Amino acid sequence: MARRLHKSEEWTEKANRPSRLHLNCVIAAFLVKLAKHLAVFTCLLILGQATGRVPVNHPAIFLLVTGAVLAHAIGNMLQLRLRKTIYWRRNQP
Repeated sequence: MARRLHKSEEWTEKANRPSRLHLNCVIAAFLVKLAKHLAVFTCLLILGQATGRVPVNHPAIFLLVTGAVLAHAIGNMLQLRLRKTIYWRRNQP
């Protein structure tokens, strides 16, 4: 006698993996937002350094900018992969 799958088990089958798609969507959005916040924080640090209120060294600013660029690039890559995956799944025969 075959066992009927529970609804929660149906969503995690290998054929459809919507849970993985949703996870990629959340991670991509988080990385893009993180990149924007890092960029704003870096700008504020540069302004604070220019006015003499915050002593910040140049490698710290460089690392923040590099982190923002990497987070933004990875977030955009995940969003693009997500769009392509959804497009191909909808247009399958």
